[in-house]
Amino acid sequence: MNFQPNRTFSFQLGTRHSLYRDGYQYETKPQTNGGRGYAELLFFPTAEGYVKALYKDDQSYHAPAAYQYVYIYKDHLGNNRLSYTLDPKTHQIKILEENHYYPFGLKHGNYNAIRKDVKYKEQAASKKEIKQVVPEAVKFKYLYNSKELQDELGLNVYDYGARTYDPAAPRFWQVDPLAEKYIFQSVYVYADDNPVRFMDIDGKGTEDNFIFDTKGNLIERVKNDSPDRFFVRKQIQKKILVTNSDGTKSFMTFSYSVNKEITLNSDTGYMARIVYAEAAGQSKESKLAVAEVIRNRADDKTKASSKNKYMAQFSNVNSFKEVANQPNQFQSVSSKRFTDPLSVTGGDGKNKRNESETKALSDSFGAAINVTNNNTNTTNGATYFFSPYISTPYWVKNLKEVKVSNVNSSDFKFYKYENN
Repeated sequence: MNFQPNRTFSFQLGTRHSLYRDGYQYETKPQTNGGRGYAELLFFPTAEGYVKALYKDDQSYHAPAAYQYVYIYKDHLGNNRLSYTLDPKTHQIKILEENHYYPFGLKHGNYNAIRKDVKYKEQAASKKEIKQVVPEAVKFKYLYNSKELQDELGLNVYDYGARTYDPAAPRFWQVDPLAEKYIFQSVYVYADDNPVRFMDIDGKGTEDNFIFDTKGNLIERVKNDSPDRFFVRKQIQKKILVTNSDGTKSFMTFSYSVNKEITLNSDTGYMARIVYAEAAGQSKESKLAVAEVIRNRADDKTKASSKNKYMAQFSNVNSFKEVANQPNQFQSVSSKRFTDPLSVTGGDGKNKRNESETKALSDSFGAAINVTNNNTNTTNGATYFFSPYISTPYWVKNLKEVKVSNVNSSDFKFYKYENN
């Protein structure tokens, strides 16, 4: 979801204030326009859709009276195609909203006009309040590419973060902040004019987006032209206090996922670049082992002694970036794979990345993410590695060789210093 920072806008009978907090979306609407006059929770996201907060008609009640799960079906571009929920009255699945789009995001009309929502309603006879599905404007507006529809003043545009997109044009309203990378096309074009294949994550271009879990496994790839952005998906759990139908209170636990970007210049990004430069053509196991060596160097605080004097240079190193900057450690740090990994081509004379380079860089990020989030130890504490293709320093004879499973010794040999 493309959750937004705080945003305020005006409408006819006052000011409605929309507040965004880590996916939790609130709205303040003046009492003169039927609102409650304070920030009320509208919904918060889950891995499958979102949870809607339901309120009593009696505005003296400030807290939500109940919560309702809503599930969303999306297509390969992240478009919200169908939202549905369990009807609390009939206990049957009920469609709340159905969406079909033209390629550039304009919605089809007439035949997909279903728009319902769940509301807390008071029955006239018994005065008992129940949840029921009613025809009502849906306040969850993350639709095309999972971006939020801005329908104020009838504009019907989408907020992509860096720019605003108008599906009726179709074009962005603002100049592409990365326009120098796309000199072959208009600075206002959307998704390289190919929205069936590409999607624009934040209005800054259409590069590949690789999403990993915390163990470095690639779980999703938004297919575009060239790899550029890497994310780790983390599961977040939060508890909220709810009031049950019998008046008692209890906690409900909800989970949802958040994608955190790993940039090339972040600490984990530096590790991934070293791995890519040193082990692009080697196996995943080799990449993991190389990443472990980099982590072990950053973690090691051993002081120099007669048996480990070569480790003294790492005693004041605390980050992967500092490891990369140590002199005479990695023969590849001056190579293009380290200095500018996204510009490396496949050597086919077409000046364009091929799939093998794309996979090598992706696997390098996977290895870096794995060792920074988990206590992996396939190298048994090794702090050096050397390729048999290069001449090893004379002082290697003072180190102890470590055998690493599933890593061919013809690719790498790993070492650690002798204990005192």
